[in-house]
Amino acid sequence: MKQVLLTYLLTKGISSSAFLILVFAPIFYSGIFIENQINLLSIIILTPPVVYQLILKKSIHLSLIDIILLVFSAFYIVRLFTSQGGYEWHLLKLLSLTCWYILFRLHSSFWIITYLLVICGVIQTILVILQSQFIIYGYHQFFNTTGTFHNPTLLGGFLAISFIMALSVGKNYLQQKNKKGYIFIACSMFMVWGLYLSDSRAAWLAVFSCILLTLLKNRWRRWIRKKELLLILGCGIIVILLSIILYQYKPVSANGRLFIWERSLEMIRDKPLWGHGINGFRGNYMHYQADYFEKNPQSNNSMLADNVEYVYNELIKISVEMGIVGLILFLILLFSLLKKYDNIIIYNGLIVLIVFSLFSYPSDVYIFLLIFCFFAANLPHKTLFLFDISHQLLIGILWIAPTFMSLGLCKMYYYYLIDTCVKKCNNFNEFFCQDDILKQYHKLKYHPQFMMWFAKQMFQSKDWNNALPVLKDALLIYPCLEIYCDLGTIYQQQNKYQEAKIHYTIALNMIPSRITPKYKLFKLYLHEKDSLNAKKVANQILNSPIKIENTSFLKMKAKIMNSGMINN
Repeated sequence: MKQVLLTYLLTKGISSSAFLILVFAPIFYSGIFIENQINLLSIIILTPPVVYQLILKKSIHLSLIDIILLVFSAFYIVRLFTSQGGYEWHLLKLLSLTCWYILFRLHSSFWIITYLLVICGVIQTILVILQSQFIIYGYHQFFNTTGTFHNPTLLGGFLAISFIMALSVGKNYLQQKNKKGYIFIACSMFMVWGLYLSDSRAAWLAVFSCILLTLLKNRWRRWIRKKELLLILGCGIIVILLSIILYQYKPVSANGRLFIWERSLEMIRDKPLWGHGINGFRGNYMHYQADYFEKNPQSNNSMLADNVEYVYNELIKISVEMGIVGLILFLILLFSLLKKYDNIIIYNGLIVLIVFSLFSYPSDVYIFLLIFCFFAANLPHKTLFLFDISHQLLIGILWIAPTFMSLGLCKMYYYYLIDTCVKKCNNFNEFFCQDDILKQYHKLKYHPQFMMWFAKQMFQSKDWNNALPVLKDALLIYPCLEIYCDLGTIYQQQNKYQEAKIHYTIALNMIPSRITPKYKLFKLYLHEKDSLNAKKVANQILNSPIKIENTSFLKMKAKIMNSGMINN
């Protein structure tokens, strides 16, 4: 009895508590290093139950899916170490997800996590309803209905998974003539309200695709079982048809994603086999966008362009960063998972997640990766290889695990101190302690969010000599318009006018509809008394279409009109 209770507490109790913490973490804590801390927290919390389960099982059972995941992870690590820095962040994420997967495989938490997904979906819907009435506020600059996520699209994806899981569980119970099914059906219907408020086309597309595919599968079950490839083909056709319908809902946004995919295909064409490396999309895409507008200055796509961090298609992202080899490995994994449709609840959730991933970026959000691990681990597995765990290995694990957890706690505290410093600067407009941050800079310079914040702080300090190398490092992580404009300003302050012009020009080619780089270039030409080029840029600013005529644009326009360049 004690062993059963201990097993329950160390597996289902801990895993369910950790799952809830991860879903609602943004409510309690947010910071630059929140994902690093989530990874470390997962490792610390999950290490005891994983070690305990290994001691009980005394053996490792490897299925085909386990082996494919292992091969894909190994290739991911190889590409990570052959990419440009930033290993720690990705390795922590991979290690924490591995802990989750092992725990799910060793001790099934299928029903408790499924129930939690439904409960979390209901709570997210309640939060969204409150946000829609402005009783509480969301986490996005322009959209308030985000739940605990930082984007309504991600909220929609999570609700889509929760909705289909609730619907599937309800249907399963009703088939067994269990009245609990009505509760889950009611929960799924309630979540439709949250899906509506999220206004996520990708989420609705995923839900409709899953429902239609389920109807087809039920109608032609025997035929599909003989023709497994037709299952994938049918899903693809459904996604395409629904995509065409939903395209008409927000054609401008849809065209923007098509433009991103076109540039991404150019990236794949340049490095087709191995890709651009992990984080290669974020680190290279904006250069491809700038090259496109430099070669096509009159393109109608200029109004679609903006700073881009995400591909909005996971298959394209894998192809860009890991090449065709990585894509093939991932498709083999998906095909192996989609063959396992004995558990209809997991199968439907997996279909929703896959379809959603074709139009969004769930791999950049930890909770979606965790849900994928849950689906993969809880599908039926047939053991291909069996390995006994030696007594010496168990003793080694028992010695290493506490040390591992202690190091994780120290690392969490380290990230907490940095986040505290960042928040202090942001909340009280105090200048950050440059010397203290610079001492840790070599450890943090590959973290995207930190680099964007630190580059901004260094630029605002006007310590141009120290700011210059930091902003150059930031370009390697995320070469956005703002960093190029700031670098141009630094070079201009250092009287390096040619370098300033180059950076301003790259910035204006990145996003032609933005006025800031053009205005900075105009001011530089005025400073050089180059009236011909100043007049040329001034006319571009006044005659080019822009997305939003805000106060900054009107002020810049007034200064150009008063400069005398237009009348010369």
